[in-house]
Amino acid sequence: MARRELTDKMIARLLALRGETGVGPLRLLKGRNDVPPGLDSAIIQSWLYGKTRSARAGHYDYILSLWENQTPRLTLTDSDRDQLRAEQERTGVGAKGILAQMAPEITKIKPIMISRWLSGELQSADAAQWKALLAAYRAMPDQR
Repeated sequence: MARRELTDKMIARLLALRGETGVGPLRLLKGRNDVPPGLDSAIIQSWLYGKTRSARAGHYDYILSLWENQTPRLTLTDSDRDQLRAEQERTGVGAKGILAQMAPEITKIKPIMISRWLSGELQSADAAQWKALLAAYRAMPDQR
């Protein structure tokens, strides 16, 4: 199978996208059914760390496209967790209650994710999911 040289500029682009999105190679490929034969996260890691300087034809473009289409991830701070806690306290609505108010096909948030975000066990969140969760809480009235 034909191979393509990976230039420093190409690798720098992948590294930048990994940093911007917070998504690593393993998560990038997780659950995908369309991964080209012979491509896995270990191969991508070898590109990123300069162990491999070439890729099978199509593999680089596939990975570049996946990373370019990823929703950025947020690194959650104590302030972010405090904000979520405050909204739960203000509304009196827990994880299951707020998720019942949200469109599941948009957020794909599970109650355990909210619990792990609050505890700090999960250090990052999909930026769109986090914003949607806070927006749903903000739209709720104060508890009475």
